[in-house]
Amino acid sequence: MKNGWTNFVIGTVRIRIVGKGIERFLNNCVRQQIMISNVHKVDGQLATATILLKDVKKIRILIRNADCKIYFIRGRGFPFLTKRVIKNSGFALGFLSFFIILGLLSNMVWKVEISGAEPQTEHQMTKQLAKIGVKRGEFQFLLESPEKIQRYLTDNMNNITWVGVEVRGTSYHFQVVEKNEPKPQQKTPYQHLIAKKKAIITNLFVEKGQPLVKVNDFVNEGEVLVSGIIGNEKIKK
Repeated sequence: MKNGWTNFVIGTVRIRIVGKGIERFLNNCVRQQIMISNVHKVDGQLATATILLKDVKKIRILIRNADCKIYFIRGRGFPFLTKRVIKNSGFALGFLSFFIILGLLSNMVWKVEISGAEPQTEHQMTKQLAKIGVKRGEFQFLLESPEKIQRYLTDNMNNITWVGVEVRGTSYHFQVVEKNEPKPQQKTPYQHLIAKKKAIITNLFVEKGQPLVKVNDFVNEGEVLVSGIIGNEKIKK
């Protein structure tokens, strides 16, 4: 058994030989071309040795007619290693599955938080984020980078000026700045210039509007002097 690598692949067994006929048994093994190594004789009736795993059946046959007994102490090599791995495969698979599940859960989106936005804008942003997969239950490694998410939102939402994207562990946080568009001013309806009392027009200068009286005209209280309507519309006096 000089080739240690070959012995590891084939497998070896350490045995204990007990009885009076130890030497005779060892000689019979050599005659049957059973390779024995590392023989250690403790006393006249006890010895230990190493054999190849493939010779175990031959040893069992020889020991029937021998004046001694053998006990298998331990096995070494690839066959025994494989057996132990298969025996413990359930534990190993469970241990591996635990870390795989833990890794997946730690890379899953558990929270999406939007601040600084009105309810209508927040609802609209939530729908836009769902289109690109930013929602609870999605894996982070499948999502775009925060910079690309920010660019997508600003390009597809006209009612925001800026949005900040921050990833904190398994949470996505969005800080929104909405556009402050001025409210449309209500147009003041046209107004007329009306006489407060009876009078005679001595001078008339109209910058805007349509004059309805002339200089030296006599007007009564409540009469329209200058119309706020510019055009050909008729004014009821």
